[in-house]
Amino acid sequence: VCDGVAELVNIIAGQAKAQFSEQLSSVVALGLPSVVVGEKYEVLYPSKTVWIEIPFTGELGAFSLRVTLQNGKNG
Repeated sequence: VCDGVAELVNIIAGQAKAQFSEQLSSVVALGLPSVVVGEKYEVLYPSKTVWIEIPFTGELGAFSLRVTLQNGKNG
C-alpha cells in the first residue's frame, strides 16, 4: 500500500510540476515523496521552507498530506 501511495503522489506531483512550470514560466524542482507510517516520527526540513498540511479522514482512518515549499532563490 505504501508503494502505491508513493506512486500516486509521484503522478500527482508530476502533473503539478508541469502546471506550475507552465504558469510560472520557470523550472520547478521536486523532491521524491516520502510515506511515513506510524504515530511517532520526526521529519526534518531544510531551513527557510514553508509547509502546508492537509488532514484527511475516511473509513480506514486519518492521514495527512504535507507539502514543503522552498524558494530556490533563498537556498
